[in-house]
Parts: sequence; structure tokens; C-alpha cells
Amino acid sequence: MLLLILTETASLRWFVASVTRNGVAFPLLASAERDLAGYLDREIDEQVSFLRHRYCGVLQRGSDRIWGRQQKASNVLLIADAPFPSAFPEVTQRVAQNLVDWVSRPPLISAVAAADPDGVLSLQVLAGEDDPAAVELALSALPTLKQQMTQDSLWEQVPPAGNCKSEQTVS
Repeated sequence: MLLLILTETASLRWFVASVTRNGVAFPLLASAERDLAGYLDREIDEQVSFLRHRYCGVLQRGSDRIWGRQQKASNVLLIADAPFPSAFPEVTQRVAQNLVDWVSRPPLISAVAAADPDGVLSLQVLAGEDDPAAVELALSALPTLKQQMTQDSLWEQVPPAGNCKSEQTVS
């Protein structure tokens, strides 16, 4: 089973889904819009720190959801639809590498999804050991999940994160 953490950069929102070995996708969790906005207007190290901590929490929540179903991820894929907007250019790559370094089991791949002019999806792996079978399985589930991401009722809605210090506005 794959655990996918999908980032919709236009809305600064994340989604967590699982995908079975035969390609069946299950929507699990979704954040509120702008849940990831806490990195905006910060220095580069603070941007990386905010996003790293947020995704660590998302990974924990997603793992808890599938564990509750007595399932375990064989791989985790963190997939963004684009680099983080209004971020320093290297932030997306640094966050990807930080998460891959932090998570050893199950293996984590961080990537950016892109479609060619014909609409064929591919993943640009930013960090992690490329696992062609996991990438192919994720790519097969992405079109369905992209449609499901427009239907909030399919996802358990996660309230905005608390008031931890790293999320407070930097003045």
C-alpha cells in the first residue's frame, strides 16, 4: 500500500490518500485551504522549517489513519503539483530532501507532478530513491485522486493547525 501526501500549491492545501497494490485509491484526509500558508513571508530557513514540521505532522496523521485500518504503507510519496509559490527557489528541494532524510521506513519519495501537452502525467523525483513500481502505482491513481480532491465530502477534513510558535506570524 502507498501512502500519498498530495500538495495543491494554488490553494496551499494538502491531501492524504492510500493506494492499494491493485491501484484502488482511498481519500483519507484533507487540510483547510491555506493550511500551508505559514511559510509565506519568512526567511528561507523558516520556510523550510515550517513546511518540514507541517509535513511531518501530516505524515503522522496519514500513517495513523491507515494503521487504524490495520494497514501499513510500503512507500510514502509526497507529491506537489508545482514548486511552492512565493518561496525561495530552493525551498521545494530542501523540504523534499529534509523529509527523505528524516523518514527511513517506509521509504519516502518526494516529487513534483507535471503533465505534458497531451496530458500524460509524470513525476520529477526531487529526493528519495526512485522506486519505479511505486511511482507507476501513484501515477495510475493521480487522475482519480485529482477529481476527488474537488469533493470535500470524500475526505476527512482536518481543522487548521494549532498555535505552535513556528506557525505564528513573523514580525
